[in-house]
Amino acid sequence: MSLPNWFLDISDTNIEHFGISDIGISRKENQDFQEAQKIKDKFLFVVCDGMGGHKGGSTASELASKEILDSIKNNTQNDVFTSLTTSIDNANNIIFNRSVKDENLKGMGTTCVIFYIDKNLGYVAHVGDSRIYWIRQGKIKRLTQDHSYVQNLVNEGVITQEQAFKHPRSNILTKSIGVNLDLSPEVRKRPILLEENDILLLCSDGLHNTLTDAEILDCANSSKTAKEICEKLLKNAVESASDDNITVQCVKIKKLVSPFLTHQSQTTQTIPGFLVQKRVGIPDTEENKFLESLEQSENFVKIAEEKIEPKKETLEIPLAQEKTTPKPVLLEEKPKVIPKTENFILQKEQEKTTPKPVLVEEKEIKEAKTDKETEQVLEVLNLKQSIPYKDLEDSVSIKRLAFVNAFFVFGIIVTLVFWVKF
Repeated sequence: MSLPNWFLDISDTNIEHFGISDIGISRKENQDFQEAQKIKDKFLFVVCDGMGGHKGGSTASELASKEILDSIKNNTQNDVFTSLTTSIDNANNIIFNRSVKDENLKGMGTTCVIFYIDKNLGYVAHVGDSRIYWIRQGKIKRLTQDHSYVQNLVNEGVITQEQAFKHPRSNILTKSIGVNLDLSPEVRKRPILLEENDILLLCSDGLHNTLTDAEILDCANSSKTAKEICEKLLKNAVESASDDNITVQCVKIKKLVSPFLTHQSQTTQTIPGFLVQKRVGIPDTEENKFLESLEQSENFVKIAEEKIEPKKETLEIPLAQEKTTPKPVLLEEKPKVIPKTENFILQKEQEKTTPKPVLVEEKEIKEAKTDKETEQVLEVLNLKQSIPYKDLEDSVSIKRLAFVNAFFVFGIIVTLVFWVKF
């Protein structure tokens, strides 16, 4: 195994840190670059993996690391998310313009992963396939998703995560710093809430393309210090014939610095997945805004969704953030509105079922001498469904009887007249 290029160690009373980078067994140059620095009471960690020609890759990774560090150190904004995005955008512009001016550096670029600690909150930003792993209570969680062709295949369900490991096209990136001016860095929407003994690992693809997540976790669980973790990961990657540069930084949380949030709760209302307590010395307005942002969080310390088991304790939020649950309101059922097309269909159905009145001329009935002839007349007039045949038969009989009675009366009258006259 070749000697490592350099070490980094900014451990203090709050964190234990170690970083190591190695050229590997098959490369002539180490194009990875790493930075780690304490900025007042905050910590910044950066790992970049360069690409593009003999000099281009190492130049791009170094330019990106230093520009990100300088940009965040000189940041006057309170918004960490904006600061991280701006630092990556600045690095992208510098590398792109440098590659345009220098023909030897044409097409250079780099990946980048950033972890920023502010009190007990951890912020994540990245471009490319360099990663951050979060280890808590013996479980591992990847905090970044690779910007790569292979990861897109996984997202679309074409291949599984297991098939993606050591995929022959794993070196094809969909995002990188310095390749073009149109770049959208990915900044994790919500910070993670750190606890003591949490472990964060930043690494280039020379490590995670060689060791599985389970193997990385095993190295972390079987080592006591940050230095031991890094050295064991590097040793195992080299022995597994990693064909790339290998860089890994390990951060172990020892003591939280004046945290906004803590796991010693003293309030009454609970929200699953959150742990909040009011701290002395923090203005109410500032804390309330912060807590409101936590309630809106999709990824903030929802440990069950992160597949990292929390401690068995009640997670609470202050009474200042209490919200009343609205009472259920019974909505009046609106009358069903039948479309015009349905009304038209209903009318047609009613017309079929309800018989229309039909006028039968007396002349036509009188001409029917028999029941059979009467039935034929009714069929011609299409009256079988509209007027019952029995009713018509009764009507004809009554008219015949009336005619006979009238004829009989007429005969009696004529007889009387004839008798009186003669």
